[in-house]
This record gives sequence, structure tokens and C-alpha cells, in this order.
Amino acid sequence: VLLGNSQDSEQVWRLLGAVLALGDMDISGDDHQSFIDPGSAAIMRLSTCLAFDSADQQGRAKLCKLLTHRIVATRGEIIATPRDAKNARLAADALARNMYAQCFQGLVSKCNAALGSQAAQSQKIKF
Repeated sequence: VLLGNSQDSEQVWRLLGAVLALGDMDISGDDHQSFIDPGSAAIMRLSTCLAFDSADQQGRAKLCKLLTHRIVATRGEIIATPRDAKNARLAADALARNMYAQCFQGLVSKCNAALGSQAAQSQKIKF
């Protein structure tokens, strides 16, 4: 009832599933680069939760690259610098925290809106 419809509920569940998949991800590597297996269960779950085609090997590989590389866009070019395993884990954790915070903020906003409309209704004086 709080989320309004099943589409809103599904989006919240997908977002929370993506947060969990990011936490389950196995990031390997050394001091110079990191690696995530595009065929891993965590990447499959993450791509499904983010509404990517989990059967698309190339799409999963791009998702892994986004998590294991620092991407900088300048005026004329895009530079991808590999992250070491520690920094790739920190980046994945930061992404998970941000996604969770955005989901929580959205839920709080919906609660406040629902309570605000109920409070406005209860403040009306009936004669």
C-alpha cells in the first residue's frame, strides 16, 4: 500500500537485490588491477536486478569493467584506469551504500507524503 503499486515494489526489491549482489561479488586481483568474473552468480544477479539482459556476456563484461576501472570523461576522450582489488571493492561498496541510501530516502519521502496527507485529512474540523 505504501509504495502505491506493484511496479514501485518491484523496483525497491530489484534495488535491494542489487545492493546484496554488490556485497556478494568476488573481486580478485593484485596491486595493479582487479578482476570480476562476468559469469559469476553475483554478476548474473546484479545484471538481472539492474534490468540488464543477464544472458548478454558482453553486457556483463562491461558491467565488470565499470566496477573494476575508474572512468574519466574529458572533452574529447574517455579514459579507463584499472583499479587495484582493494579500490575496486571500496568502489563497489560505495555504490551499494549510495543505492541503499537513495532507496531509503525514497521510502522515507513516500512515508512522509502518506503521513502528510493523512495528517491534513485529520486536521479538518467537521461540523
